[in-house]
Amino acid sequence: MNTFKLFFKLVKANWVSHLFLPAVIYLAMTLPFAFMPQETNFQARSVQIGIVNKDGDDPISQDVIHRLSTHHHLRSVEEGEKAQVEAFYMGKAQVMLMIPSGFGKALKDGRVQDAPLEITSKDYPQEERLVKEELATYLNTWQLLALAQTRVSGQELELDQQFKDLDQALEDHVEILYENSGDSEMQLGVGERALPILSYVFVISFIYVMGTTFYVMRQSEIQKRERLGHVKPWKRVLETYLAGACLGVGYWIFFMVTLNSLFGGVLGKTVIMWGIVGASFINMLSILAFSYFVAMLANSPGAVNFSSTLLGLLIAFGSGIFVPLEVVSPFLRSLVSLVSPIWNIRLTKLLFNLETWTIGQRQEALSYVGIQVLLGVTYLTLSLLIMKYRLKAQKE
Repeated sequence: MNTFKLFFKLVKANWVSHLFLPAVIYLAMTLPFAFMPQETNFQARSVQIGIVNKDGDDPISQDVIHRLSTHHHLRSVEEGEKAQVEAFYMGKAQVMLMIPSGFGKALKDGRVQDAPLEITSKDYPQEERLVKEELATYLNTWQLLALAQTRVSGQELELDQQFKDLDQALEDHVEILYENSGDSEMQLGVGERALPILSYVFVISFIYVMGTTFYVMRQSEIQKRERLGHVKPWKRVLETYLAGACLGVGYWIFFMVTLNSLFGGVLGKTVIMWGIVGASFINMLSILAFSYFVAMLANSPGAVNFSSTLLGLLIAFGSGIFVPLEVVSPFLRSLVSLVSPIWNIRLTKLLFNLETWTIGQRQEALSYVGIQVLLGVTYLTLSLLIMKYRLKAQKE
């Protein structure tokens, strides 16, 4: 365990830069979210909805749009990913509703599943759920009234009569009131802001800690002592990673306790939050393995500092930590998918809808976990290969 002990001696010798500064950076970035004013009340929500209407002037599609416009703010959005991303990014839409071509005819014929409405959102899960519930109410009411009308008359559905029946059925509009509770807002603050920022802090901290420590451990005197002690490469890698893992777990526990205190003790209140905390732990271990790999490649303190800063910012922006993921270029998203934060953010978004998971969403969540584990194992294996290659080169 000589390598294990040496690692912590070096960390202790530079405890200010290795331990204190990351905590200061993280708290400075997180405190504003923790102390935002929270209200606990019930209120009706008026949602900004972007409408992508591919069904043109179909009367049924127009009726859907009209009914939403009576209590929400609607804005027409052009087709195409770029226009929709811009609407989200510029704050023009909280929720995007896409009405597919043929929706009206499919609903009239009782085949709405052939052209379903598509509802998406990025940072407004409650607003998205509200719109989904209102549209579900509309569709269910439509189908019940249509069934009653056609059975009574024995004829095809008459739209004029259907719209009148809908007006009567939906005349007493019941506004859906959502509890704007402190816990709910705090949970969103932790899952969508504080923990993603923690991924950024882990990247810059782990690369710096591991890189500077490895630089010292590669000095000739230390390597000579290890060769005399017949320390095998795989054992050195394993002990160093275990030491880093212990340090990482210590980091993680400290930040989880801090977050729980700052955000009103929400981390252990629901199954969803427990899931998000567990996802954060897996993310931390995967980032640690990536940082180990980067530190193995950096051969000077300057390279370590440069790698820590550049990769930290690149991963933060590419993973959607500092900017909405929708505005990130596909190339950058593909690039940062080689590191776990982007997968952790996607997993967290799924976990917020845990109570309504489908089989497909469950499989998607498991794939995100598997990808992060696989990335960690891959980087650890590459580190071992680099270590063996360097030792072989030294002998030659």
